[in-house]
Formats: sequence, C-alpha cells, structure tokens
Amino acid sequence: MAEAAPESLQTGTLARYQALLEISELIAADQHFADLFRDLNRLLCRIVPFEGIGLSLYDAARQTSQLFLLETSTSNDIEVGQTFRMEETPAAEILATQQPLYLPDLELETRYPVVTSMLRRHGIRSYCVLPLSTARRRIGGLHFASSRPYAYIADDIEFMQLVARQVAEILENV
Repeated sequence: MAEAAPESLQTGTLARYQALLEISELIAADQHFADLFRDLNRLLCRIVPFEGIGLSLYDAARQTSQLFLLETSTSNDIEVGQTFRMEETPAAEILATQQPLYLPDLELETRYPVVTSMLRRHGIRSYCVLPLSTARRRIGGLHFASSRPYAYIADDIEFMQLVARQVAEILENV
C-alpha cells in the first residue's frame, strides 16, 4: 500500500493548482496585460519565493531582448524598456533549448556578466528564466529572481513552466 504524501506537500500542491485556476480566471477577465502581470506577481509570490518577476520580449531580427515588464518587492533602478544584445542575456540559450535556465547562485556565475552584475547589484542571488513560447512562435522569457541562493527546487521550476506557458498564450493573443 502506498503511503500518503505529507500534509505540507499536499497543501503546497493544492495551492499551486489553485493558483493555476486563478491565473486562468485572470486571463478570462480580459484585462490590460500590465494589470494582469501585476496580479500574476501578487498571486505567485504566495507560492514561489521571489523578490522580482520580469518579462522580456525577443526581437529575432535585431537579435535583442527587451525588458518589457518588471515587478519587484523593493525599489530599484532597473529600467523597464531597456534592450540587451541576445548574447548578454540567457535569451539565446532559452530560445535554442526551449528549457528553463536556472542560475542557483549568481555569486558563482560567470556567464551573462551584464545581466548577472545588474542583478547582484540589487541583492539577487538566484535567477530563473523560462521560455515564453507557443506552438507558433517564440516570444520571450519569464524571469524570477530571489535574494536567496538556491531558492528554487525542481517542483518550483516545473510550476513556473506551467505559468510561463499560460503567459505565452496570453502574450500571443495580445
């Protein structure tokens, strides 16, 4: 006979399913995307540990990634709208692999020095970027940043991928 999962695990799983349902309801509400993103931030911070969530859009023709939206729990000087060359960000890797990129401790990271130094300057230690893609196109990345090193576990990243898929569908229809 199989053992039941611990109550804390069951509670966490239930909270994630409820969050996905709430995200679906937000999508159905047909609100402005910036408002939806703000609500998404409010909803997800109860489930996944982060101090910042961002959204970048890719421009394949120019080979750039632009920070489109950013919600943080603290003030910062990161400019929404700033554009980075693809090689300065995880964008090229995310686009090529269509897999999340998790950098568990930015203090140990040597790739993407432009982005990682900016994040470290704001106290970020863990960083995860998930591809925003649909069957028809590759749109951008959904970014999660935490002040704690090794902030995310496999279950967190799997959940974030589900959220990223929903966000990609929204973006494609905007």
